Amino acid sequence: KTKKTFLSSNVVGVNASLKTHVTSYEHTMQLIERGMTMRSVAATKLNDHSSRSHAILTFTIETKTKSSVFRQAKLHLVDLAGSERLNRSGVEGSALRETLNINSSLTALADVLCALSTTTPSSSSSS
Repeated sequence: KTKKTFLSSNVVGVNASLKTHVTSYEHTMQLIERGMTMRSVAATKLNDHSSRSHAILTFTIETKTKSSVFRQAKLHLVDLAGSERLNRSGVEGSALRETLNINSSLTALADVLCALSTTTPSSSSSS
């Protein structure tokens, strides 16, 4: 089971993550394919290849201008395991617990996104 690793007070990492330097499209695709083979997939009554894990792919692009100005951009691609109706999916045992955890994590993510998108009077006023 993958465990969270706290890298600092503000950053949470995953011990199965990989950070590497790439310089070509081919190398990038090799790493994406490697990551896809590590994903957990199982068959249910609803889906023969149901993703049982979340995946996050982050591209960090760094450049230095002619005037020595350093610039950085990040692109995060997120693929979430799908939510499933327990009574329709037919999962049992450990797969049932896994489905409950997936559904719970998706609900938590929805709560976070909702909270981030809600503007409160104190957050919209200027200092």
